[in-house]
Amino acid sequence: MRIILNTRLSSLSLRLIMPWFVASFLLAFSVASHGKLIDDDKILLAHTSHDFDTTLAMVKKQLVAKNYKIAHVQHCDNGLKKMGYEVDKYQVVFFGRIDEVRELTTKHAELAPFLPFKILIYVEGDKTAISIMNPEILKPIVADEALVAKFEQWKHDFVDILEQSSTSSL
Repeated sequence: MRIILNTRLSSLSLRLIMPWFVASFLLAFSVASHGKLIDDDKILLAHTSHDFDTTLAMVKKQLVAKNYKIAHVQHCDNGLKKMGYEVDKYQVVFFGRIDEVRELTTKHAELAPFLPFKILIYVEGDKTAISIMNPEILKPIVADEALVAKFEQWKHDFVDILEQSSTSSL
């Protein structure tokens, strides 16, 4: 677990997280949800009519309210444009509970590529989208029944964060 993230990700880190970014990006553009939460078992997605900056502020507020620490905010707009994608605003918020992440990655190194968690905020037409990996997809990766409740609690937190960020106001 990297507690302090540099403003530049290493090429290894990018290779680990870029497939998730691209999958989120493609999934979001293939689904029209108009304000309701979409749970496709792999990615949790919500759209809001809030502008990008308001949505980002709401996500940060909701993360803190759930006792998550924001480790880093990665601006991906320019990098994606250089790769040929047409994007407006596109940012990833890295977050987690430090002690929880340390403990889990110590006991289950196979979780390290997924932690800290990443929540993606981006503009899609006249709406702002918020997406995050459904933590329940980690169940088959870690053969530890004690973690099933943890994955379910994370999902509950993430759904609540998405719903509050997409429907509430500052």
